[in-house]
Amino acid sequence: MIQQQQRQIADYQRRLDEQQRRLASQTAQLEQQRRMAQYRFQQAYLERLREQEERLRQRQIDYYNDPYFYTAPVYRYYREGNYYEINQYGADALRRAIDIGYEEGFRAGEADRLDGWRADYYDNYAF
Repeated sequence: MIQQQQRQIADYQRRLDEQQRRLASQTAQLEQQRRMAQYRFQQAYLERLREQEERLRQRQIDYYNDPYFYTAPVYRYYREGNYYEINQYGADALRRAIDIGYEEGFRAGEADRLDGWRADYYDNYAF
C-alpha cells in the first residue's frame, strides 16, 4: 500500500509538471484572443497549483504510524465501471476535491462570462 501511495504521488507530480508545460501555449492564445479575465484566472490557478506542489514537497508522511492510512474502508463508490472502497480519510479527501473542482469551474466560467466567451471547460487550462 505504501508503494502504491508513493507511485500515486509521483504520478500526480508528473501531471502537475505536464500541466505547467501546457501553460505557455495557452497563455499566448489567451493574450492573442484578448481574454484577460481568463488569463487572470489562469494565472491565479497556476499560483494555487504551485502552492499545492510546494505543500506536497514539504509533506512528510509516516505511513507506518498514520492511523488514516491503515483504517479499514467504510465507504464504497463507483467510478468509470469500477467500485472502490475507501476509509473516512479518503471520503473526506474526495469531498474536498469535489468542492475545490466546483470552485475552480465556477471561477473559470465567470472568467469566460467576463470575456464575453461561451463557457467551455474543455478549452480551460484548469480542466
